[in-house]
Formats: sequence, C-alpha cells, structure tokens
Amino acid sequence: MEILGAIDEVWLNKRNPRSTPKVSSLPEDIRQHYGGLSELAHAAVPDYLKSMHTDVKGDLVGAAIVPTFNKDIALFLYRIELGLLFLFAQRQEDALKAAYEEEAFIDSELKLFGAAMSAANKAAKKIGDLPNADPA
Repeated sequence: MEILGAIDEVWLNKRNPRSTPKVSSLPEDIRQHYGGLSELAHAAVPDYLKSMHTDVKGDLVGAAIVPTFNKDIALFLYRIELGLLFLFAQRQEDALKAAYEEEAFIDSELKLFGAAMSAANKAAKKIGDLPNADPA
C-alpha cells in the first residue's frame, strides 16, 4: 500500500523521501485495511499471531511447529493482494499512457481487467473486514 502511495505522491510531485508514503490516495475499500495489516505485519496484535501459530487439538493448545492455516485470514489477505495487484496495473496503465500518449492495454485486456475487478469486489462483499483471529 505504501508503494502505491509513494507512486501517487511522485505523480503529484509531493513525495518526501524522508517520510512514510501516505495511503490516502488509495480507494477506501483497500485503504481501510492499512491499520490492521500494519498490526499483523508488526505482530502488534497477539490474537493475529496466535491464529497463525497456535495449534488446537482437543483440550491441547500450544505453539505449532509451522504456521497453521486459517481460511478466513487467507481469503482476506488474498482479496487484499488482488486489490493491490489491480491498483498496480492501473498505475502502470496511467504511466504508459503518459509516456506514449495512447492506450496502454488492448480492449480484451481491459475487459479481463474489468471482470477480475468485478469478481474481487463481489468476494470483498462476501469476506468483509479482517476476520476474528481466534482459532477456537
């Protein structure tokens, strides 16, 4: 997200290399998850870490040798990954249009891009926000 924010700041000639890029230029449906992802990345929320490294076998609860799979968190992170991928593609198209003064993608690529965005948006409505991290 910060990379996309930095790209936007460069395009607007507002980039300060001594500060963390702002994500305010990103769409709300992606931007709203910045805090939660930051917490997850920095392990600031023990429940998120617990959900990926705790093994529950009946009455036994303990640290797993390898990270455990949490379907809800996996789907949530995949949805965010797709959203960011599409935003990168849009930024690439903008840069190519500016450089070559013509359309960057052909019609079939634009249709595929639109269909993928539509599918990602439908999945986002179904999945919602960062899921509960409690593995129980």
